Amino acid sequence: MLRRDLIPLLLLSFSACSRGPEPSNAVLTTTPVSGSALELPDDQAGRLLARSIAAAGGWHTWRRHRDASFISTFTIFDPRGNATSETIFLHKLLLHSGARSRLESIGLDDELLFGLDGLDWWMMRSGRPLSDERSTAFTRFDAVSAEYWFQVPFVLAEIPGTLTYAGSDSEGAKRWEKLRVEYDSAAAVPANWVVAYVNVETGLVDRVFCEIRTEFLRQKLWRGEFD
Repeated sequence: MLRRDLIPLLLLSFSACSRGPEPSNAVLTTTPVSGSALELPDDQAGRLLARSIAAAGGWHTWRRHRDASFISTFTIFDPRGNATSETIFLHKLLLHSGARSRLESIGLDDELLFGLDGLDWWMMRSGRPLSDERSTAFTRFDAVSAEYWFQVPFVLAEIPGTLTYAGSDSEGAKRWEKLRVEYDSAAAVPANWVVAYVNVETGLVDRVFCEIRTEFLRQKLWRGEFD
């Protein structure tokens, strides 16, 4: 079981945005599929990701864990800030093997179960299978996105993508260096691209900015804050 003190980045809140990330002049490099050793590009992006992984507990500590579980609350707000829906799930993950997870609803009269094996998914409500993609879109997105954000920053080294150093940013006394990772359409990830803000002082990822993949939300640009 994954210890809570291994990764302090468990609580993530998102808000919609209207601006894209700043362009980067960095050379694109592909993040390799990782084995037991951490293999990253020998450039500014690779070194920044290595620092963030070390700050979050270290690669070898992360690789020793085979599975993890956590509880998530997914709340959707309307334009006035009123909560329109709230869904609570127990997530059970197999680590280091692609998107493999199981979700179990908490508190719903009609129990929801969802499974993902990296390629295919299945879903049941009150013991009855569901296969319509429109009616299951929310749960599929919640499964993939929660699993991905839970594993930041380690997932940036485990799922193949185009890794880029995206410059620096500041807000008051806070300063960040930014990593951008872009995924192809086949990757089982919640976003087309993600910009991770690495805190210059702590080395931890404080926030992310991304273009999410979802069929049921019109706003695609989102900013997330880790607590």
